[in-house]
Amino acid sequence: MKKRNDFVYDEIKRLNLQLPFFDVNFTEQYGQCAEDVIVSAMIRAFITRRGKDASKFRYLEIGAHHPIATSATYLLHKRYNMKGVLVEANPHLIADLKNIRPYDTIIEAAVTDKQDKTVSFTISKTSELSSLDPAFITNWPGAGGGIAETISVKTIRINDLMQHFFEDAPPIYMSVDVEGMDLHLLKDMDLSQYRPCIVQTEPSEHYIPDNIKQIIDYMAEKNYLLLAQTNVNLIFFDQAELAL
Repeated sequence: MKKRNDFVYDEIKRLNLQLPFFDVNFTEQYGQCAEDVIVSAMIRAFITRRGKDASKFRYLEIGAHHPIATSATYLLHKRYNMKGVLVEANPHLIADLKNIRPYDTIIEAAVTDKQDKTVSFTISKTSELSSLDPAFITNWPGAGGGIAETISVKTIRINDLMQHFFEDAPPIYMSVDVEGMDLHLLKDMDLSQYRPCIVQTEPSEHYIPDNIKQIIDYMAEKNYLLLAQTNVNLIFFDQAELAL
């Protein structure tokens, strides 16, 4: 069921304007700052230019958290019937992911750039903020911070993840949200062999000053162009694909 865009109608009311003849509806979205709407539009342009079927492509979401709320990929399944791999280290979130996203492969592990088979994982009082870096949790500004528990979780390297689940073709879209460790994972990834068309990452600038520039510069070295930036995430597109 379509829902009216209250932003439009509240502003019309405030400015004492007449109502539009056609309804202005709210765009369905589940991402933290509507990144999924942006990515969906990029994918639509990609498949339109190439005459492809979006359902044939797959996604990878590292740091899946909730199966729907703030999900980077839920809209892509609803809109295009896409499927993929969701990776989440917090064991308390796995049951919901498996129950609500049975069409996806759910991996319970922390993606790291180290060889250790297990790592210490800090779970915050707000599950979305859990991190391999305990200081990220304790230094979180405002409500939502604070450590609930620290546990040991198994790990996987990002290239091993790609080799195992995306050997035939890389994901068209990869989202990385690992609370302060995003650049570490991007640097650990072999982008010469595994190249997602679209890469989304969270710089956590409040915790790592100048990290936005560092990520943009690094991705530019790897021939990825920044095409969108929200209050939370950076979204890049492979320049080689743009040239086609």
